[in-house]
Amino acid sequence: MTEHTTLLEQFIEEECSEYVRGVIGDALVEGRKDAAVSSRLLEFNRFELTLDFEAESAFLADILEENETQLIPLHDFEARLAAKAALK
Repeated sequence: MTEHTTLLEQFIEEECSEYVRGVIGDALVEGRKDAAVSSRLLEFNRFELTLDFEAESAFLADILEENETQLIPLHDFEARLAAKAALK
């Protein structure tokens, strides 16, 4: 990860296509609708994303860089996804 770029910014720029946003959106809907779903792990090309509905957080991990992770409040993560979608 570069010094001034967060993992979330890299994920948004490199991996967050319309398809990926759709997969994440479906997982968010499922997690909020079904109380039995406490979290969802989503694996993409370079990143793993864990949506934790109990903690209201998103955890990003770069699978190419062992120690590169970022914990983001779920509402902030969703806002960044929405902003990316609005730019398209």
